[in-house]
Amino acid sequence: MLPQVIIIGTMKGGTSSLFKYLYSHPEMVGSRNKETDFFAEDDVYAKGKGWYESLFQGSGSIAFEASPKYTVCDQYPEAPERIKEMVPEVKLIYLLRDPISRTISHYGHNFINGREIRPFSRAIREHEAYISISKYFYQLQPYLEQFPRSNLLLLQSERLRDEQEETLDKVAEFIGIEPHFDEDILRQKFHVSKTKKKSSRLEFRLRPYFRLRYVYPIFKAVMAPLRTEYEKPVVTEDDMAFLKQEISPDIESLRNLTGMEFRGWKV
Repeated sequence: MLPQVIIIGTMKGGTSSLFKYLYSHPEMVGSRNKETDFFAEDDVYAKGKGWYESLFQGSGSIAFEASPKYTVCDQYPEAPERIKEMVPEVKLIYLLRDPISRTISHYGHNFINGREIRPFSRAIREHEAYISISKYFYQLQPYLEQFPRSNLLLLQSERLRDEQEETLDKVAEFIGIEPHFDEDILRQKFHVSKTKKKSSRLEFRLRPYFRLRYVYPIFKAVMAPLRTEYEKPVVTEDDMAFLKQEISPDIESLRNLTGMEFRGWKV
């Protein structure tokens, strides 16, 4: 079974929640792991169509996955074309969060995992991906070249959080399913914790060598004493001005394209 629906992004935009909601639906078959990265990563794509199909096992009739890397077009430029070639009729869902909040959250995620050590001010100016991933109009262009607009559903992440029922009704209508989602799942919040711990650089460097399912919990336990309390990044007025200057033109183009207001965003 190949996916008829793919959530293509955005990173730190609520894709885990949407994946869980859809996974709870009796008509849907989610991929074995939420993020297959099949169309993004060359080594995964090389495993072939049969391997990809094997990731979707279940009693439902509509397969789906969610890989935010699919809207990191600078790093994974071939993803849209690969998707078009293998599943030309697929329906694509792009979940969009306030781009400034997304950028800050993305930095925080990398900092917690030990992937990022620079202060926020330096990181957003030196690592282009923090901002380019938040340029949603830019990330959409390769998909608009491959797919008709009717195959794309754009959703505001904040609406999924604050207007859950109405937003999921839109998702269900787009996919072509009844809006019957597991109420217990809908009440849950995913990737939320009261206290966050920052991984050490040693843990970050060693992590790839301990990915096996039965080894990783032991590795995490051994590394736990090295973790420190995470403090939210300091975002100065200059940082905010820089982010708005970089991102605002793109979001204005997005508003013109979609007719969506994106109320509450900082740009």
